[in-house]
Amino acid sequence: MPVHPEGGEMAPDTMSDDEFRKVWYLWRASRGIEPPYSEYAHTTPRPRPTDAEAAAALAQLVDAWPAIAGASLAAQCTPVALTGRKLRRLLVAADYTTAPPWGAWDRLGPLPARATFTALRHAVNAVLAPHGVDHIDFVPQSP
Repeated sequence: MPVHPEGGEMAPDTMSDDEFRKVWYLWRASRGIEPPYSEYAHTTPRPRPTDAEAAAALAQLVDAWPAIAGASLAAQCTPVALTGRKLRRLLVAADYTTAPPWGAWDRLGPLPARATFTALRHAVNAVLAPHGVDHIDFVPQSP
């Protein structure tokens, strides 16, 4: 049973919407659960890099790609561009006749295979720091 912020238990059907939200957020916070996405809307916006910074970051990423992705994955795909409003989306050309270690180019497979994609994104962000990417999209390679 949820506990009212000022003490005492309250049944969800007896609470106002505002009271329910307060209790829900306090309950989640007490268990170390991340706040909902809307709570992050108040964070400081990330700056957009200049075109020169983006070009240098992409060149650095292309040069380091075999070390980042590993030899087998680097043979299957290559970074093409940083896109999006703030250039935080990495576009990667991939050989769709092969499959990546995480299952498929357009979705993640079951655990633990999906951890390989997380490791790839972490390695990409380590090379691109302080910039970084939020998304990696794979598109078919042009023949």
